[in-house]
Amino acid sequence: MQTKYILTTLLLVLSSATNVLSASYIWTGTSSTNWNTAGNWSSGIVPGVADYITLNSNAPNNLVLDQNRTVANFTINGDTVDLGTYTLTTTGVTYFNGGLVTNGNLNIAGSLCHFGGATINARIEASCGYYHMNGGLFLKPVVLVSSGTSNTTGTGNCTFEDSLTITHSGVFYFTMGSSTNDFFNGPVTITNHATKEVYCTMATAHFIMPTLP
Repeated sequence: MQTKYILTTLLLVLSSATNVLSASYIWTGTSSTNWNTAGNWSSGIVPGVADYITLNSNAPNNLVLDQNRTVANFTINGDTVDLGTYTLTTTGVTYFNGGLVTNGNLNIAGSLCHFGGATINARIEASCGYYHMNGGLFLKPVVLVSSGTSNTTGTGNCTFEDSLTITHSGVFYFTMGSSTNDFFNGPVTITNHATKEVYCTMATAHFIMPTLP
């Protein structure tokens, strides 16, 4: 009986060790530009791969990546993130509400990616359930893969200065430019494997991509 109790306790401990807890951190930039400095983050802890990070405006030092980094949720409301030629990977929910992301690559995965006004001078490769295309300036190539877990919606005011590639699947719509126009200054490639259509520049005109087998 005692041996069984010890074994059960050990299994519980091992099981708990495999569960990675997430926490939320805000970039304060108090000490430097270094991601790996605990004093630059709220609560004095460097975020890990399961954590949620937020960047607001007016930090004394902008965030600069020191290596490839991964987080769960990422939100930028203002200021600048310098990727330092590295790749930032997100695996949960990603919000680009404002500010500037520059000098590297963004590898975006998870349920939702929201574009809401940020300037992004970095290559984007995203594979998400759905998107919000509500504004932003995109200076490098953008690749969006939608698995169509919900409708992608977009009010417009997105400007793409380089190529845009969209691959859509699932059973929901992919809609852009419903209120104001988007602007495409580079090549656009759209592949639709979904049962619903892809709509672009709906404010003044639109076209519907046919469903492909």
